[in-house]
Amino acid sequence: MTFPKILIVDDDEKILYAFRELLEKEGYQCREAVNGKQALKKFTAESISAVFLDIGLPDLDGLNILQQIRRYDRDLPVILITGLAPDKILVRARELGASGYLQKPLSLAAIRDILQKIKQDPLLPDGFINREAKSHPKKRRPPLKHK
Repeated sequence: MTFPKILIVDDDEKILYAFRELLEKEGYQCREAVNGKQALKKFTAESISAVFLDIGLPDLDGLNILQQIRRYDRDLPVILITGLAPDKILVRARELGASGYLQKPLSLAAIRDILQKIKQDPLLPDGFINREAKSHPKKRRPPLKHK
């Protein structure tokens, strides 16, 4: 059985470790990147089911990476990770097609909740930055399935 692959992009090793521990316990495969270039390389090399993406990376801005991901896949769940993001950044993230965001410091319960929402409805889970349903009228990405 193949488990869904989730790409985690953050330059903080503690965050990568926490995500990896949680996701592997939940039955997911983890792919990690500590910068934007690694993230894009892994995204294009593998079939990724969802992305958790830090906005503040050392080499590329997270919104720029989101924009590049959207060129290849408009429906892939991409959840931004942010410390203190001004409203204008979150508005821009929504415009670029972010599925949602997590505020640092991260909570394992919040990560689990977002994963559950992606599994239920990968395009419009409640509690996310809500992308307009009309922008995705027909194509629906299959939900994450495992275990």
